[in-house]
Amino acid sequence: IGAPHTVAQWFNTGGFIDVPAGVLRAGNARRASILGPGSQQENFSLAKSFKLYRESNLQFRAEAFNAFNHTSYSTIDAQLGSSTFGQVIGAQEPRVLQLALKFNF
Repeated sequence: IGAPHTVAQWFNTGGFIDVPAGVLRAGNARRASILGPGSQQENFSLAKSFKLYRESNLQFRAEAFNAFNHTSYSTIDAQLGSSTFGQVIGAQEPRVLQLALKFNF
């Protein structure tokens, strides 16, 4: 609650402290208390078939993955004590366009 949700600080890192070495102490954070960002991706495909000769045809396809190039973060560093603790360190794939020809006979 009240987390900044920015690339530099996804969650409030002040709510976590490291337990000193040799000390056994139970934590009070519930399981999955750090929730990562959601994902948003729109994929599109267009296909057209052309009849060539008898049973043979040619199909042209154009496909777009993450068509609007929306940045979706994928990895948040939750390793206590690391230099990037609480930061976004990864993103999903950018827009990918693909063209294909398929000959059926």
